[in-house]
Amino acid sequence: MAAIAPPDLEEWLINWLRLRITDIPNLQFGNKIPNQYAGAYPLIVVRDDSGGKQSPVTFDRSVGVTVYMGSRQVDKPARDLTARVFALLTDDPDMLFGFEPGSPVIGINDEGCTGPYPINDTIPTASFYCTFEYTVTNW
Repeated sequence: MAAIAPPDLEEWLINWLRLRITDIPNLQFGNKIPNQYAGAYPLIVVRDDSGGKQSPVTFDRSVGVTVYMGSRQVDKPARDLTARVFALLTDDPDMLFGFEPGSPVIGINDEGCTGPYPINDTIPTASFYCTFEYTVTNW
């Protein structure tokens, strides 16, 4: 059998979210906070925190997503966007392999999906965080 590497889950999730959240002006997506980012535009950061190999063709993955938007004094829009991201990233079966073309996600571990949580960050904007656990394949 050929060696199977884990998929680039960050890239896939970012592209998948970008196609589904199109109504927020100037919304940007990435896997890192850009240098000098100060909250001038809304930002969703997706980070794959890795995980173990489950079988020869499957991998467990933990993902963290942070949403930066608006002000700390008026944080409801950021919290609402984070809740929307949470709903999209736990949308079983719509985001799963076999239902969504190109999806590497074959399972969602609901117990590992948490948030949204407000976070304190050095960036002067409202910030919320959630986590997700997936079983993925690159087969």
